[in-house]
Amino acid sequence: MRYPLAFDGFLEAVDPGMHAFYTGIQKEQQIEEIFHKNLLDAYSNYLIIGSITECVASWVKYKAPQMVSQIQRELVTVYENDFSKYNCRVNSGHILMMFRSIVAQLAKPGEKFMYGAVREGGRGVTMYRCGCCLSQ
Repeated sequence: MRYPLAFDGFLEAVDPGMHAFYTGIQKEQQIEEIFHKNLLDAYSNYLIIGSITECVASWVKYKAPQMVSQIQRELVTVYENDFSKYNCRVNSGHILMMFRSIVAQLAKPGEKFMYGAVREGGRGVTMYRCGCCLSQ
């Protein structure tokens, strides 16, 4: 496992039997309530655990949320430490502020990300350049 997993890849890793059932479902096919509930539970786990293969492998092996959470925190730290390589084009401190602001802004119901809201008194165009730099 090396690449982020879509839900079907996650399901195949976590529950091969349920994956076989899932891939056999035909469009517009009615499924029993128990299967529907199990698929919803698996999807909820997917949303929490994520698609990163290291997290999925840990979940499959240990079923320990705290271990998955630790891996997720370590990955975020790696991403944040990597921002310095963009310092020649934009301020890496601005990139870090933008990165951390994404979760805070999108955690509010019905909100969308606004570059100008990254920091008080900040210019949206400055943060936009940081986002453009990261997307290349």
